Amino acid sequence: MRKIIFILSLSFLFAGTTSAQQLTIDLGTDSLRVCAMEPVMIVANLSGGQAPYSVSWSDGSTGDTLWFIPPIGGTMITATVTDASSGSAEDSVWLHAHDACVWPGDANGDGIANNLDILPIGQGFGANGPSRPNANLAWTAQPADSWNQHTSDGVDFVHADTDGNGVIDQNDIQGILNNYLVPQTQPGVSVSSGGDGVPLYVEFPAVNFSPGDTVIASVILGTALQPADSVYGIAFSVTYDAALFDSGSVSVEYTTNWVGTKGVDLIAVDKDFYNASQVDIGMSRTNQIFRSGYGQIATIIVTIDDIAGKTGGIEMVDFDISNVSLTSISGEPIKVSPTQTQLGISLSNDQELAPNSWTVYPNPANDQITIDLTEASGKPFGTVSILDMMGREIIQTQSTSYKTDINTSGIPAGTYLLRVTADAYTGTRIIELE
Repeated sequence: MRKIIFILSLSFLFAGTTSAQQLTIDLGTDSLRVCAMEPVMIVANLSGGQAPYSVSWSDGSTGDTLWFIPPIGGTMITATVTDASSGSAEDSVWLHAHDACVWPGDANGDGIANNLDILPIGQGFGANGPSRPNANLAWTAQPADSWNQHTSDGVDFVHADTDGNGVIDQNDIQGILNNYLVPQTQPGVSVSSGGDGVPLYVEFPAVNFSPGDTVIASVILGTALQPADSVYGIAFSVTYDAALFDSGSVSVEYTTNWVGTKGVDLIAVDKDFYNASQVDIGMSRTNQIFRSGYGQIATIIVTIDDIAGKTGGIEMVDFDISNVSLTSISGEPIKVSPTQTQLGISLSNDQELAPNSWTVYPNPANDQITIDLTEASGKPFGTVSILDMMGREIIQTQSTSYKTDINTSGIPAGTYLLRVTADAYTGTRIIELE
């Protein structure tokens, strides 16, 4: 059980008292909001009178400090002090114990904040209930009133209202991000996996890549022979060999996603932990309508490192999917079968263009985009390509100059990958077309 501790007073004023001073006891406040069934520590502040003192509490306890587990509702706690001259004084505090204790970001009530918490936010999206007084996103237990609306496994929707404003919406994702648990201490669970479940795997648009390339990998849920039925939300982790990728280069896109459209009927959260070689992904529908189908649900973008000291052969990189929870609209688990896939990296002497040696503008662009390679580098362009987020080439052009203009007026708005070559150097950038 997690403990919430309220210290109502911290000091004991014994020194310098005489019988001429009036004996007093102070519990620090007259009223306090607390979480029901969570231990509360109450400390008495004594002054005046004549030592030694004797303190008794209304529940029969004695001593200067009381540990009390309040039931739901209101409870009056009274402390009485007597001194050596038989003088006495008392003070009381009214505890308002709420039936829910929210830890912002822990929307599913399992004691941690991570990608699994996107699922109850999606289930309760749009629901309303009592707001949480003095709410904030700090990782502290915060008293709240129950909404009396629950997920399928009995978790009150009040926990999904991470910001405490009385409505479950897009803003509640911030509570997850603020308090996300690092994966080194995350329990290793696979909530709904099974060999005969819906396939879940990472797919690459090519067999081999080279150092400096930006890889656009598709996360696939379901196949034509094994489609996913009645899907409402999914959360999972993808592990990779961080030593082979540039730090900070891992990102996730949801542009192509049969489960839903982000910002319309889908919410999503992702977090990359490069030092732990893991990226967490979670998404949920929001309109109380499930989807059935198969295909791409997310895109993972990562740049291959130069892999110093290796100049030949193929380096194979494993992409493992774990900690999977695929759920229906009611929150019931759907059996899923995650599959390991491999990426081949062709080791060569090709080098990546220095980021400050070339520029792309405007970005975002409308009808035209310009790629400018500084002449000081001594490397005029060779090939310039634009690829979609599935790795399919949209445009390719050859150039022998240091500056190239690409007409993009015929390309639909969206996120694309720009890839250039210059001599034995390669470079990639993500561009936005409007």
